[in-house]
Amino acid sequence: MGNIKFEAALSRLEALVNSLEKGDLSLEKSLHVFEEGVRLSKNCVQLLNEAEKKVEWLLHDKEGSLTTSPYLPDGRPEDIETSDTALDTALDPVLDTAPDTDGEDANE
Repeated sequence: MGNIKFEAALSRLEALVNSLEKGDLSLEKSLHVFEEGVRLSKNCVQLLNEAEKKVEWLLHDKEGSLTTSPYLPDGRPEDIETSDTALDTALDPVLDTAPDTDGEDANE
């Protein structure tokens, strides 16, 4: 199970869950299937944690150049202060590059 891809592990895990939900397996077979499911679940969690570590934010630095910063689990870039105001200020240049709609307020 060492090099199994996330999608394959998740697909197999779903098949195991369906098999267990049917209820037609023997107790011994059910335990075996359950143990395999636990291993696959742990593998999926590990793969998701590794993927999360690879995600990076694309931000403008003080000179206006684009730079990357690692993503943190709380949803903020690593190099950004924790206050909401600081985060908003840091993201302003990135958000300002988003295409403008027709100029009307979406709430109107």
